[in-house]
Amino acid sequence: MSNLYELSGKYARMLFELEDNQGEVTQEFYDEFMATDDAIEEKVENCAKALRNLEGEKIAIANEVKRLSDKKKRYENKIQSLKTYVQGQMEFVGKDSVKGEVLSVRIQNNPPSLEIEEDAKIPEEYLVEQEPKIDRKSLLKMMKESDEYIEGVSIKQTRSLRIF
Repeated sequence: MSNLYELSGKYARMLFELEDNQGEVTQEFYDEFMATDDAIEEKVENCAKALRNLEGEKIAIANEVKRLSDKKKRYENKIQSLKTYVQGQMEFVGKDSVKGEVLSVRIQNNPPSLEIEEDAKIPEEYLVEQEPKIDRKSLLKMMKESDEYIEGVSIKQTRSLRIF
């Protein structure tokens, strides 16, 4: 059995052959043409079924990723909560370290970090330059609604396969 690419090529060749014969069709040619057309439609439908299966698997994987991500977040919260609890109790009783048989626990200073208030006036030398970002949605809306021309920008209409 042929693949869709081969069937499409055969279909195109048959159309050229039909054109060369000035539209004259024999029963044999007609039967082969219709069989090729039916085979193409069957292949396209089978490809659509395969796409549906892949899309379903993609959704299942996305759901599993979300489930595991949520579970990971719960574990992170439990870890942080337990750390905060232990640290609070150690500080309450005045212990900076506990040496156990298997594990040791210490409270120590973290590296210094900055706390910047919203209205802080940071000197220019400490600001990092960033590339300007294009607001594509607003630009597309403006170009659709007006006759304004911007050099190097155009609206393009693409096509894609939809399965219903």
